[in-house]
Amino acid sequence: MGLTTTINLGGLRTLAKLPERVALVPSNMAMWADEYRAKHMIAWESMKYLNLNTGAVSFRGETMWMASPDQYTRKTDGVTVPPWGGVPRIAPGWSGGKRMKKVTGVVQGRGRPSGARVTPNSTMMVDTGRMRGGFLTPRFENNGFRVLFEVPDDAQSYARVQNAWRRFVFMASVDIQALRDRLVYVLKGGANG
Repeated sequence: MGLTTTINLGGLRTLAKLPERVALVPSNMAMWADEYRAKHMIAWESMKYLNLNTGAVSFRGETMWMASPDQYTRKTDGVTVPPWGGVPRIAPGWSGGKRMKKVTGVVQGRGRPSGARVTPNSTMMVDTGRMRGGFLTPRFENNGFRVLFEVPDDAQSYARVQNAWRRFVFMASVDIQALRDRLVYVLKGGANG
């Protein structure tokens, strides 16, 4: 009985198609980036001050966003004023530059950097939308083989503070799996996934 060595090169025929499959990777990366953006945007849009006032809430099933602190608790009657205000005032304030004679109105919502006021339906960390919009706008490098999600330069310091308290700069395990599945499908011969 002799020694037999067999080399099967039949599988190399599929390697001949590898360059055209690899060429599909950038378009699939772009489709994945659009899906990531949509999932992240939907999850972020549900993070309203009213929802977060009850305690920590899960963001995309991977991290917890802490509640926004109340504005203050009044010493006079012990009433806690939520971030959006709405609690009847108990002391006269100012109206049109003149001291009010009678107590009217409610406590205003917390001020935002843009000058707007927080409402119960305000989305957390989306005052002007610049940080979120910048972060969720993908930038492609290396002929589309690299996708970057970055916070704009002018929002970096604010984003660092917010991300430490309410983490939003991350890829959920489902995002990583979706990207992996898409690329494997394309490289194995599937069309745009």
